[in-house]
Amino acid sequence: MRAAALEDLDWMADAHDVLSKVAAEGKPFTAYSLVEAGLREPPVSSMWGKLFKDASERKLIQYRRHIRSPRPGRRGGACAVWKAAA
Repeated sequence: MRAAALEDLDWMADAHDVLSKVAAEGKPFTAYSLVEAGLREPPVSSMWGKLFKDASERKLIQYRRHIRSPRPGRRGGACAVWKAAA
């Protein structure tokens, strides 16, 4: 268990803000697009899934397809592409 002082308690709120801004650009995007837009990495990598699931359930974004990840270090692993919901 990590000490609360070491946790990034604001990441999810910041991530929703950046996701909204990136989606509003109208272009397809990935999680790495949010990092390129200035979002820091989450304290736990599984938080990416929660972010995109929440935004999808709120009808802010919708799934488009999977591609090879553009993220350095992923070596072409699968990556979801999203777009703003119509």
